[in-house]
Amino acid sequence: MAEAAGCRFRPLKLSGPLMYKLIDLASKLPFTKNIPPADVHKVALSIPRYWVADPKKAADDFGFHPATSLEQGFRQTVAWHRKNGWLS
Repeated sequence: MAEAAGCRFRPLKLSGPLMYKLIDLASKLPFTKNIPPADVHKVALSIPRYWVADPKKAADDFGFHPATSLEQGFRQTVAWHRKNGWLS
């Protein structure tokens, strides 16, 4: 996603409880009122140490083959966010 947005990133390792506190604090700041929040449900999804995803089962079971590559999807997502003022 960072590459699609044309920027660099440095991953941060934060504990789940700290992330909950930061999200709660950020949601109360006046300048975040128009920004969609990363709510506690999104934080909970980020806590597992490893995620494994393999599209092979969807292809085998349902014949699903995505029309858009992951990289193209990232580029489209970044473009949409820029168009709608969520990214500069």
